[in-house]
Amino acid sequence: MAKSKKKVPKRTSSASKILKESPGVDLLQVLENPRNVMIFFGLLLIALVIIYKPIVFDGLDVQGSDVVSGIGNTKQVKQYEAETGERALWSPFMFAGMPVYHRHGGVSWSFDTLLRGMSPVLDWRVTYLLLGGIGIFLLLKYLGLSSMIGLLAALAFVMIPHSHALIVVGHFSKLRALMWMPLVTLAFLYLLDKKSFLAMFLFTLVFALQLRTQHYQIIFYNILLLFFVGIVPYLKMAIEKRWSDFLKFSGLFIAAIGLVVAIVAQPLFVTNDYTPYSTRGGNAINLNEQIDEKDKKGAGFDYATSWSYSASELWNLIVPRFHGGTSDETIRVPALNNQPIPAYWGDLPITQSYEYLSVILAFLALVGIIFQWRNPYVKSLTFLTILALLLSLGRNFAPLYKLFFYYLPLFDKFRVPMMILTLVSFNVCVLAAFGLNFIMNAGLKDKENQKKFLMLSGGYFVLLLIPLLFGSSFALTQTGEMERYAARAGQDQARQLIEIFREARLGVLKASAMRTLFFFAIGVAMLFFLSREKSKRNILIAGLTLLIALDLGMITTRYLEGTFVDPVQVENQVYRENAVDRVIKQDKSLYRVLPPIRRMAQDSRWTYHYQSIGGYNPAKTQVIQDIITNNIINPTSPRMPLNLNVVGMLNGKYIVANQPYNHPDLTPLGQDQRQELHLFRNEKALPRAFFVGNTRVIEDGVERLNFLNSPAFDPAKIAVLEEPLEQTISAPDSNSRVEVSHFSPNRIEVKTASNTTSVLVLSEVYYPKGWTAQLETGEVLKIYKTNHILRSMVVPSGEHTITLTFSPQTYYTGVTISWIGWILTYVGLAFFLFRALNNKKQQPE
Repeated sequence: MAKSKKKVPKRTSSASKILKESPGVDLLQVLENPRNVMIFFGLLLIALVIIYKPIVFDGLDVQGSDVVSGIGNTKQVKQYEAETGERALWSPFMFAGMPVYHRHGGVSWSFDTLLRGMSPVLDWRVTYLLLGGIGIFLLLKYLGLSSMIGLLAALAFVMIPHSHALIVVGHFSKLRALMWMPLVTLAFLYLLDKKSFLAMFLFTLVFALQLRTQHYQIIFYNILLLFFVGIVPYLKMAIEKRWSDFLKFSGLFIAAIGLVVAIVAQPLFVTNDYTPYSTRGGNAINLNEQIDEKDKKGAGFDYATSWSYSASELWNLIVPRFHGGTSDETIRVPALNNQPIPAYWGDLPITQSYEYLSVILAFLALVGIIFQWRNPYVKSLTFLTILALLLSLGRNFAPLYKLFFYYLPLFDKFRVPMMILTLVSFNVCVLAAFGLNFIMNAGLKDKENQKKFLMLSGGYFVLLLIPLLFGSSFALTQTGEMERYAARAGQDQARQLIEIFREARLGVLKASAMRTLFFFAIGVAMLFFLSREKSKRNILIAGLTLLIALDLGMITTRYLEGTFVDPVQVENQVYRENAVDRVIKQDKSLYRVLPPIRRMAQDSRWTYHYQSIGGYNPAKTQVIQDIITNNIINPTSPRMPLNLNVVGMLNGKYIVANQPYNHPDLTPLGQDQRQELHLFRNEKALPRAFFVGNTRVIEDGVERLNFLNSPAFDPAKIAVLEEPLEQTISAPDSNSRVEVSHFSPNRIEVKTASNTTSVLVLSEVYYPKGWTAQLETGEVLKIYKTNHILRSMVVPSGEHTITLTFSPQTYYTGVTISWIGWILTYVGLAFFLFRALNNKKQQPE
């Protein structure tokens, strides 16, 4: 008789096993299992990989404006680094030269280095989104909420459309800083509670990693968050005279901050180096405007508040297309033969993202505020959210914003007030988790609570009806839109067009409002009818998860449609050579190109190919911004819109224009008719280095820039200084020679010959940090700020070789200090983590 085979029991997951053995199991308990939590995040990772499949698997990338401009800004620098193996700390390719050492990320190795290194396997953007979700989950678990609620909040936080807009547009440092926010907050609360060395080193680690993203505006918002959640518990220790706890936390927190500063010495120290000399330093000169000194602070009040939200734009948080969507979106109008018209009709100059938070998430946040008000974290986050919403209004709520702008350190360096809505999205996710926690814990069984809930739901429902009932009375037009069309087609035609626009936009508004009402109605019905019975909570959990995933996912995936492109194809298309390039590139000498003046400060196309006087950088050097604002355009000659003296002193040998010029000092070299570009050689262009025989000291900036615009200024003969020379000089003789014998981003070598002691002007941007000039004898020459933007040195008679080297000490010192900080942190973390685990093992069970 044959032996019967022994049956091997089939292996099942712990989740399926529980469900099988106990049909009435509570899904809340299942999701408390760590293994099932890992399964959830595994599924979330798969979902993110599917969403970003074009990036992860297909070799595509996003085509946001910052991504594309970044290609132009860094192409020649990367090429130099690849050829030489040397890190470029100065870029000579944009804005006549500017430092870039402050933009280098942390050189010392850490966890973020590992995340970047994983990109060939799993794109870092997907990894960071997952990291943000895990951070929210761990934070909410630490705050005492269930795993289910934490997972739902994690899903919402990861799927909020704004985070994906950051990827599309190319605001990568902002995305990284935002995704570190939950873990930084968690580590801070852990330190506040435990007051231990282990907590101190954990906070040091994650806060340093966030600071290394270099997005100081998001970091500032996170610090604001830590202040709001931490100030009451901190003061409570003092009020209750728990001096031991008070002093212990204070000491550990100060030590952590000290370590963090050491770790981020590079790039933090170099950023501090550069900021006073950048457009964020608050030293702008404008000959055409009288600006209050207070409004010149930092980025300048008007510039800093250009992207201020309006009160009506706040509707976008709960109705995704309340203002038509993004500036790139259009509506095809049958009445205009299906021609596309701009969908966006808000007050922002442009908008590239949705600020939608999910109507359900926002409602749950209100539930949390109303029903969980006694929770100190709910109070703190509520007050912070109100403050953040008001600050997002910027110039539209100027008294409050100016209070921060004028008196809060560093706040004047920030721009885009609406960026603080990223903090609002974080707060809403946490507050919504508290609201859902109240409902899931049978909060609606009580009749009084039911009444409050229905009143809140009714009020919210009425609010959402407003766009449907009164949408036709909204403006539905952009600021100045009527005037723009009237200038083209006349008043009557413009009125007809605007009315057609309003009808089309009203249709978009009502459709979006109906969508919002649909999701809200289903969500509220589920919350009210399924939460009161324990047996139906599983359906509620699954339903809410699906509903929020659909609500946010549909907006996010729709936004991502068509945003992925072949990066090589984009580069070839945007930066391809044209007829003008082919002429310029025949010249192998050292020169700069002046791009078309209308876009010279917003276009990186020319930095891709040349050393350019223009470019794109939101924090360029202030001196080049002063020259662009006041001196590139010739205010005295209607025939020639360019100040050729200034362009010439900047070594602007080639001028590209969108119109033909007729001037004796400009030689036409051809044109590209398709691009509407005209090329000229500037016969007044000075070489990269040249001698002058005279100087004039003008200390006042306004007077100095006015002089650069006057006919009396001849940069070939006179150097305008801000302080007197320390030596006596003479005019160079006719036999003097100047030759740039070596040129690279970090080093310039100039050979000179002269029978007199003369001033050598170098057509390179003056920057007082890091540049040194040295004779072949080792003698160091003083570098003078010249013609407001350039450098000059007094060179003794005879034949000399002057070597200019850019070697900012703060950069190299910062790297060393950073390594020391990381070593101390990792050793301390390992030691106290090992001790904590050892102590746990020794505790009796």
